[in-house]
Order: sequence, then C-alpha cells, then structure tokens
Amino acid sequence: MATNGKLSDKQVTAWFGDLNFTQQVSLLDNLTSIHDGAKNARISELKREIATLEKREAKTAKVRKSNGSNGKSAIKAKYRDPATGESWSGRGRMSNWLAAKQKAGEKIAKYLVK
Repeated sequence: MATNGKLSDKQVTAWFGDLNFTQQVSLLDNLTSIHDGAKNARISELKREIATLEKREAKTAKVRKSNGSNGKSAIKAKYRDPATGESWSGRGRMSNWLAAKQKAGEKIAKYLVK
C-alpha cells in the first residue's frame, strides 16, 4: 500500500493479474462504465466552456462592429497635402506624394496637420 493510503499502479496491476479471466472482464466492464461517465461529464463541461467563450466572442465582435471598425483605432494624419487631400500618418515608410515633394526640395513641415 502506498504511503498516502491509496494503492499504487504496480499494486493494482499485480492484484488485477491475480484475478481469473471472468473477474477481470467484469471489473473492466465496471471500470469502463465509470470512465465513460467521467468522460461524458468532462465533455459536457468543455461544451459549456466553449459556449461561454463563443458568447463572449460574439459580444466582442458586436462591440467592434458597432464601433465601425475591426477593433483598431484609426490613426490620424500627421501630414496632408491641401491641394489633393492625400495624407500620411507619419508611421512607416513615407508616402510617395510626400517623398516626391521632399525630393523636389520642399520642406515637409509645410504639410504638417495643425
């Protein structure tokens, strides 16, 4: 017997090996029935968790949709060409229109949005 008051796997295996074939079949049927009950309870528990997560996701998607976006906030333009309305946020690679103006010798500060 194990020190925690429970049988060890080795002890159970030895005990099971000492049973005759009919006793082993009967015991295995009982254990399968108990295991099936535990398995079905776990499956039900997981289905409830999935349903809860799906509800939470549906609410989150609904909030995103009502905000009119995909969950990301719009980045405001930092530079704008008043003649064409083209803009650049100042993030990432510089927009072609602003790069062309800079290459032509213009100061890009002139296009800063105030």
